[in-house]
Amino acid sequence: MPRHTSDPRASDWLGAIAEPNRLAILRLLTGGNRSVAEVTKALQCESGNASHHLRRMKAVGLLESEKDGASVSYGLIGATVTAAHLTLTHGSGIVVTIPLR
Repeated sequence: MPRHTSDPRASDWLGAIAEPNRLAILRLLTGGNRSVAEVTKALQCESGNASHHLRRMKAVGLLESEKDGASVSYGLIGATVTAAHLTLTHGSGIVVTIPLR
């Protein structure tokens, strides 16, 4: 019987994707980097809530951030965007495709 090993980082990465607000953020970021204020407005939530989701996704390697003065913007890492799909690839080889329509 083959032996399977699990990568806890891959599990965290998948878990970070599998949350409705985070899926909405990922879809939003297919249009380019966005500031916390832009994400907050798009999600119609509190800035603390948006910041929490963004930090969580950055911590697992889905997003990168760039600070510009007092503002922080976030963008996708390891993503391929087409008109119909967002495809994310983890370092372990796991690929997730999210429909954009």
